[in-house]
Amino acid sequence: MYIDIPDFLSTGLQAHDSLLGQPLPSTISIETTNFCNLKCTHCGHSKYPPFRKGHADIELLDRLNPYLGGGRIGALALNESGEPFVATHWRRFLQLAKNIEGLQIAYITNGLLIHKHLDDLIHPRINLSVSVDGATEATYEHFRGPGNFDRLIRNLEDLDKKTRASLHRPPGRTLLTTLSQANVHEMPDIIRLASRLGFTNVGFQFQIFFDEVHFLRESLYFTPSLYDRHLREATTAASVHDIAIQHPDMFEESISDAARQRPRLWRYRDKANRLRCGQIEQMCYLKFDGQVEACCSPDRNRIGNIHENDFLDIWHGHHYRRLRSSFFSGNILSRCENCHLLQSDDVGNAKSHYIRVCRYDGESSRLAQPYQIGSLDREYRDIYLSVTTGRNPIEESIARLHELLFIDDMLHEVINALGVLWACLGDTEKAAAFFRKAFQLRPDDPKISDNYNRVCGEITQQSIDGSV
Repeated sequence: MYIDIPDFLSTGLQAHDSLLGQPLPSTISIETTNFCNLKCTHCGHSKYPPFRKGHADIELLDRLNPYLGGGRIGALALNESGEPFVATHWRRFLQLAKNIEGLQIAYITNGLLIHKHLDDLIHPRINLSVSVDGATEATYEHFRGPGNFDRLIRNLEDLDKKTRASLHRPPGRTLLTTLSQANVHEMPDIIRLASRLGFTNVGFQFQIFFDEVHFLRESLYFTPSLYDRHLREATTAASVHDIAIQHPDMFEESISDAARQRPRLWRYRDKANRLRCGQIEQMCYLKFDGQVEACCSPDRNRIGNIHENDFLDIWHGHHYRRLRSSFFSGNILSRCENCHLLQSDDVGNAKSHYIRVCRYDGESSRLAQPYQIGSLDREYRDIYLSVTTGRNPIEESIARLHELLFIDDMLHEVINALGVLWACLGDTEKAAAFFRKAFQLRPDDPKISDNYNRVCGEITQQSIDGSV
């Protein structure tokens, strides 16, 4: 049966015109090195099992370059787990990143080496975040060791002074603090310190403990009222000093959304109360050896390796699709259950404060993609075009789409297209079955949710509004 084009369009049902519709991440992070010039007591690196260390080669940026800037991936973080300014090729990475038009560049640093690089770092597209963890020398030393607090403050004062004298205005600077019973009382002082040093943002998060002894002794999980009290004081100070703050919720009391400003890059609930993860939706992490990870979870979310597959094949491929759909199916992967970002959704969950790390850091996992998404996309678009032009019988197009599902049954676009074609043949029962399956995989997809609503009539307005 050849389909009549006006009849196809009159159904009101929509098929995807590509398998590459998932937006690229807003930010990608390159682990330029995982070495560090400090051994902080609260850092996971001092608690994890032994792991491979190294410096990234500039080839990693070359492989990503086609997808950076120009309305594609808009931001590049040149650090992940180490101190970026001890990386072997850090300046070369920065120079190449600056040459990509419109690309925002981010660093998270302990700030102890930036006095050597102020001319490099004062730039209108560089967003600098500095981890401090204390507003006084004694508190800072509790986390980061002795002898560095005064040097850090001098560096940040010099950064502020030179920035004010420069014509370049950075997009924003952030002081980062990891909170425990040891420093929670200094939250308001961190706000005031940020204001004095020319920072516009402060980010607080709970310290994640990896051993039970320190968890029982220092975690805010056991002193919730202490955190709530000092957070209220910090919020007041932030209002006075015009500082934007990000922080976990209070334990006992609610705080306004305007004051909280929780980032969607963490875990959150959408309007349909579905648990979502901004990390896997908007971020991507590239380790020094080319391994691609979907998030910064301690147990890792290995997705592929850029030395083995093109970035698009990884981003749109089977492993990423399985991870994304797991949040909609309710079958969240085990490594996502052991995630420190739980604190953004439920501060009362013990895993928001204490994690038993299960990661293994032997040789990097190649995790090759089972197919090249570009080839499947060309096949899918040819099938789609043959239907919309009336070139092939609809039964033939259905058979060809099923061949794609044999390759990967997570291709929600293909499942949705099968529903559309069965609806065009008048088989509403089969169409509904495919739309239900597609909706289970990706209820946030507007074409799928609209088709599901039209044919199945089971979707609620809240479910539609839940997509973001």
